[in-house]
Amino acid sequence: MIDTNNLKITAEKYGIVIPEGMLKYYDFIAEQLVEKNKCYNLTAILEPNDIINKHFIDSLTIVPVISKINKLGSVIDVGTGAGFPGTIAALALKENQSTLLDSSEKKINYLIDLIAEIGEGYAHSPKVVCSRAEEAAKNENHREKYDFAVSRAVASLNTLTELCVPLIKVGGFFVAMKGKNAENEIAEAKNAMSELNVVIEDMEKIILPDESERNILIMRKIGATPDKYPRRSAAIKKKPL
Repeated sequence: MIDTNNLKITAEKYGIVIPEGMLKYYDFIAEQLVEKNKCYNLTAILEPNDIINKHFIDSLTIVPVISKINKLGSVIDVGTGAGFPGTIAALALKENQSTLLDSSEKKINYLIDLIAEIGEGYAHSPKVVCSRAEEAAKNENHREKYDFAVSRAVASLNTLTELCVPLIKVGGFFVAMKGKNAENEIAEAKNAMSELNVVIEDMEKIILPDESERNILIMRKIGATPDKYPRRSAAIKKKPL
């Protein structure tokens, strides 16, 4: 399906080593993405090289960030969709337990089947949760339970901060994958960061193989989330922090 040698070589340019024995799992994910897209409408990105560059490599860019901070930490991928970055990063994050969160039942069903098929390819099979982020964050099983929350969702940073930070333990990290307008989004999210007790520790600028710009924001949670957050979806949309 995909040129796995191309994936391996490209990943190495970003400091990510994919063992030969693991390449078959990435190929399987690409194959399933194209096949299941016919009934699940998972993504518009279906060309083999685009899958490598825009889905796989982009997803893998968070691996060095998480590994550097805490190799044993639990990770939740908020709004995972078709499993990006969660399914891809989890293959490389051998020692981390991952959870994939999405509100779309059909996408969750796709991920359950995909993870089961990959099986032992994962050192720790990702857990899958069907829920809206604002509802999961009010659930005692998820609220302030994770070392990392990651998101490649298209929502603005102030909205993502309200949705993701309540899921993280105090001292944990929110890793937001943003585009070239990251600086503007940071400025707009200052109130959200203050309200939710997070500070920006670092930002890594990465140029992806298609020459698009990716900025990975690393935000640390310095205090507990006030009980009123996150608000209901309608309130978040009506008046973002």
